[in-house]
Amino acid sequence: MNRPRTAARHVVVYCDGCGDVYAEHEDEGIVFDSIAQLLSNVGADMRRAGWVFDGDQVLCDGCAADERCEQAGHHSVPPDADYCHVCGIDIDKINGENQS
Repeated sequence: MNRPRTAARHVVVYCDGCGDVYAEHEDEGIVFDSIAQLLSNVGADMRRAGWVFDGDQVLCDGCAADERCEQAGHHSVPPDADYCHVCGIDIDKINGENQS
């Protein structure tokens, strides 16, 4: 007699930029039971962690910062700081990018 098989389905969120897994604790990805559960949790929890979901792609906090700087430019605060306070890139690297 054939028995029906059931498959467990879980949803895990990965950054579309770098492939990092969305986790509350390091090395411990959050597993959702369904896409509906994921979407109901995407909002505030992911934003607090710095993750961005634009309806198409998901970006971790690091990739979201890189994208903001790519679109709007780097920001050092105070102006004489030696790194960008948004993405953390070293100002010397920024200056090297601008010279290319």
